[in-house]
Amino acid sequence: MRHRAGRITGPFPLADGQFVWLRQVRAEDAPRLVELCQRLSPLSMWRRFLRSTARCDPQEAERLASVDQVREVAVAAIPDPHADSPILAVGRFHGDGSDRAELAVVVDDAYQRLGLGRLLLQWVVQEAARRGLRTLDGYVLYDNQPMLRLLRSSGHPLEVKWDNGDLLTIKLDVRPPVGQGPIRRLLPSVCPWPRRPGTVAARPGGQRRGRRAVVQARAASL
Repeated sequence: MRHRAGRITGPFPLADGQFVWLRQVRAEDAPRLVELCQRLSPLSMWRRFLRSTARCDPQEAERLASVDQVREVAVAAIPDPHADSPILAVGRFHGDGSDRAELAVVVDDAYQRLGLGRLLLQWVVQEAARRGLRTLDGYVLYDNQPMLRLLRSSGHPLEVKWDNGDLLTIKLDVRPPVGQGPIRRLLPSVCPWPRRPGTVAARPGGQRRGRRAVVQARAASL
């Protein structure tokens, strides 16, 4: 049975026997996002921010927490739906009004390799497809093989291109196969149905990286 009060859905089992729940990211989650950032290892920080050290800025956390679930769609994984639980991971995408959106996933180091990243990716892909999007775009560091394996095993066509340096550009096709018909919901939705795809969202730190965002996950068997 799924607990769905307040748009919370779950429980979902992880590989080690623990359970998590999914819920919308809320404005009051800013301190929890700072705490999640502070728990990231240097490697996860590098794959998230493209540098091994980063300031977990409360103002930036407030911006990331202030999503409208229409133009910016974000879901948090929590270990307990009944308490003031910490955030273990976040999956999100930002649309720009077209049929594409920017993908971002970040997972607490203690919960990596347990299937949580895969759960969030499935949710993000499902929600993007329900909104009529065609692709999710992003950047992945060339040595982030766990994330690349996760994307390649998603069951959706993946295009990977080397731009320059240590970054790869990825495009994940989220459309259902031809002839499949309406989207079959794999996971319960925790977001209201939007009236239209989102518009441009600000990038972390106010910076833009084209029309794609850095894919933020260290995945292994996520």
